[in-house]
Amino acid sequence: PPGTDWCTFDDFTLDASNGRVLKIWNDSYKLLANLNVMVRDVPGLTFTEKEPVLREARGLRAYVYLQLVTYFGDVPVADGISVEETQQRNHRSQVYDFITAELEAIVNDLPAEPSENNDELTADAARILLAKVALLTNDYPTVDALTTEVIESMRYQLMLTSDEVFTDASNTEIIWDFSSALSGEFFEYFYGRPFSP
Repeated sequence: PPGTDWCTFDDFTLDASNGRVLKIWNDSYKLLANLNVMVRDVPGLTFTEKEPVLREARGLRAYVYLQLVTYFGDVPVADGISVEETQQRNHRSQVYDFITAELEAIVNDLPAEPSENNDELTADAARILLAKVALLTNDYPTVDALTTEVIESMRYQLMLTSDEVFTDASNTEIIWDFSSALSGEFFEYFYGRPFSP
């Protein structure tokens, strides 16, 4: 079936024989290099919206590293713009620390309310990413505190069926959705659903 080779990522049985492994690795580090340029250069620019742009770049950088460490374990965190061939992998605990530091630095300045199509990184989205890191590091009190804050905001509610989550882009279960950037391969993987929050 279409997209079957993506399933090995979801059940963590992927290996080097899956051609998508190299693509995910390379695409992630290309994206990180672009985000690193933004984080380096935006503070020196003069335009009115530079702080939101910088926060979004840092949040996306944290998200990409969270995906990488989830799939690959120890991964290199770029010292500069890009990862050098000789750079060693950072232990996953260091990657988690980097992700946490990035998100904690921006969470209180992110928008509280989601945008109309839920594609803007919000404080709640950052809290959920922080909660995922806390869960992966067995910090359950932090998981509880962060998820309780999101739940008690009353900005979201569970849909009656899982189908509703993947067919209605404006549904109240979505915290963050950037699927407009997904490729056709991902649409195949998600069985032709219009989006993947």
